[in-house]
Amino acid sequence: MTSVFEKMQQYFEGNGFDESFDELYEEEKQLTEAIQKDVTEDREEVMRELESYGPYLYLKNSVKADAFKFDVSDVNGNLKLFINVLDKLGVFFASPFWTKLQNIFGHCCMSKLDKVAKRRPALIRPA
Repeated sequence: MTSVFEKMQQYFEGNGFDESFDELYEEEKQLTEAIQKDVTEDREEVMRELESYGPYLYLKNSVKADAFKFDVSDVNGNLKLFINVLDKLGVFFASPFWTKLQNIFGHCCMSKLDKVAKRRPALIRPA
């Protein structure tokens, strides 16, 4: 099975691009690493906030969402942060893990949509 990397490399070579795919790939990896959040800094901040409200297992999803402040555009970063925080808090997770993550992420998305909706009044058009 041909990897995605190999397919992209063949595409670049087959279409006569000036840049080397290897160079572009390496540059993209460096940019991705530079842009990604430092999970350890975020973890400490989230942990402090969560611990100030009491035991994690008894917190409402809205409280967890306020603490995590998930970035809708960075699912991978959200997942890393979530796993890191729960690991440090000593919270055991297995199958309910995904449900908890989805609930918190969903709450973050909904609160951001509510904020956008409040800033943009609905246009009322005559019938």
